[in-house]
Amino acid sequence: MDFHAYGLAFSHKVGEFSPRLCFEYYFLGYFYTDYLYEKDGALRKGQAGDFMIVPPGKTVYHGTAQDAPRGFINDWLHVGGETLDQLLMRFPLPYLTPIRIDESRLSGAIGRIHHELSYRPEGYRQKCEIIMADTLIEIYRTYKQRQSTRSAAHLSEVRGEIMHDYMQKWTLERMARHAGYSPSRFSSIYKATYGIAPIEDLIRTRIGHAEQLLRYSNMAISEIADAVGFASLYYFSRTFKKQIGTSPSEYRARADLGTE
Repeated sequence: MDFHAYGLAFSHKVGEFSPRLCFEYYFLGYFYTDYLYEKDGALRKGQAGDFMIVPPGKTVYHGTAQDAPRGFINDWLHVGGETLDQLLMRFPLPYLTPIRIDESRLSGAIGRIHHELSYRPEGYRQKCEIIMADTLIEIYRTYKQRQSTRSAAHLSEVRGEIMHDYMQKWTLERMARHAGYSPSRFSSIYKATYGIAPIEDLIRTRIGHAEQLLRYSNMAISEIADAVGFASLYYFSRTFKKQIGTSPSEYRARADLGTE
């Protein structure tokens, strides 16, 4: 890795922006304060505790709004080289996107790299590479864990919505579209999370509600089939028997006799 420049607790005044520059190496920054950054031609707001990578050839542009109570402060590092390219291919992190980290991992790493480059003890270059690799792997782990947590929370929310509206005409394609996945990806994630395919999960929910209606309502079986989302009485009866072991009419008769 080639370490070109770095800054520790670098301070910018209110309304001040860094020069709009492109480099042949990576910009890595850790922000102690809220800030503005440019992406896709628009200014966006970042928060204290953000980590960001700007790849070679992309514009580095950060600043603070005019109405901010203070300017922004960050640690930053310019670093490049084939070793870093390979590291980021193995542990890919999003570019020009704030990544929240609980501790100032990058800040601490820049300080340690600063110490190595300033005093140049034996093996300092190798030490700097080790510090950089260890730091980026830790940030990658944090990023993936949070992505997984957000994905699980989103999937749980989608599942709750589907099961609440179980009587609707849900298909795998509609479920996947609602969740923002392809059908195959949605089915794979769903089954890995809940241990059951999404359509099978929906059918179990429908059958569970049908059991309650058969027990405690006077609705005709055809009405129950429609109420819980089955397209036909035949399909409902066949599915019910497969799930419960008896037909809907037999189930109701046993419930009436108190033998169910």
